[in-house]
Amino acid sequence: MKRGSPKTVSNADKILSFVIEFDPTAELNYNKFYVGLKIDGRAKNYAIIRPKKDFLGLSIKIPETEENDSLINSAELITYEYDRKWGAYRLKIKEKDLKEKADTIKKLLLDAKERFG
Repeated sequence: MKRGSPKTVSNADKILSFVIEFDPTAELNYNKFYVGLKIDGRAKNYAIIRPKKDFLGLSIKIPETEENDSLINSAELITYEYDRKWGAYRLKIKEKDLKEKADTIKKLLLDAKERFG
C-alpha cells in the first residue's frame, strides 16, 4: 500500500477490530488498490478500506436510505457521493472518528455484514 501511511494502515486494523466483534473469523485481505475483508479464508468485501496519507477511505455496502443518511449525518461523518455502481456509502474516516464515532461505524458495518451474507 504505497498511498497509506503506517498510521492509517494501523487504523485499518481498528476497523478490523470493529468487524471482529460480530464476525470473529474476519481478517484483512491486502490488495493492490484497497484492503478488503476475508472471512473463513474467502473474500467478503462488504466493507473496503483505502488507506490514504491522512485518513481512511471506507466504502460500506449498504443501500442508500433516509435512515442510513440520517445516521451518517447525525454522527457528522464526512461522506462522498453514494457509489450507485457498487451500492456503497463512501466515508472519509480520520483517526479521531474511530474513537468518537465508533458506535455509528460499527452499526454500519454490522448492517453491511447482515445484508451481504
